Amino acid sequence: MLLKNYVPLPEHLGFPTDVKRVHREIDTIIIHCSASSNGGLQSSIDVDLWHRNQGLRRNYPTGGNPNLNCIGYHYVIPVHGFTEAGRGILETGWHTRNYNKTSIGVCLIGTDKYTKAQWTTLKILVQGLIRYIIGPKLEKGGKPYPPNPTNSLAQAEDAGIIILGHCDFPGDQTDCPGFSVSSWLAAGMQPLLNHML
Repeated sequence: MLLKNYVPLPEHLGFPTDVKRVHREIDTIIIHCSASSNGGLQSSIDVDLWHRNQGLRRNYPTGGNPNLNCIGYHYVIPVHGFTEAGRGILETGWHTRNYNKTSIGVCLIGTDKYTKAQWTTLKILVQGLIRYIIGPKLEKGGKPYPPNPTNSLAQAEDAGIIILGHCDFPGDQTDCPGFSVSSWLAAGMQPLLNHML
């Protein structure tokens, strides 16, 4: 049974369509870059190969793209802007040391400059993930928390959802994703001009 006002997202992107299937507590969205050339034509298939070469394996793929056996991210956004599923959303990722258990990893192809299509897709995907995470959360008194995509950042904050870049986590010496996620959020998830390809 779906909660009232819960808007399920497409199954092909790894969003389960039935709230009862959620059994992984998710409270963080982490944005990454592939650390490959800006404007490069890599895809989730390339990321899967890179992660295979690092010795990563998916034990029990659940959702996402079952043909990618090693990818650590849940989503990859290539330069054309289409969202490519990696791990299933209910599957623990492998993208940020000590923070994988309760997070979703999103990877932009590039290093620090991204196409308009990538910025647009990142915004839509993050808003969708916020709606997905909030969907089953309950307010005080047991009432369903009604997601509102027009005010998704405020609702994310109210629901305790954290959105950060990989570089924002202690212990990882990285510039990933090559831009300030907090500046991007403060700009209403609009493309950051210094990081446009």
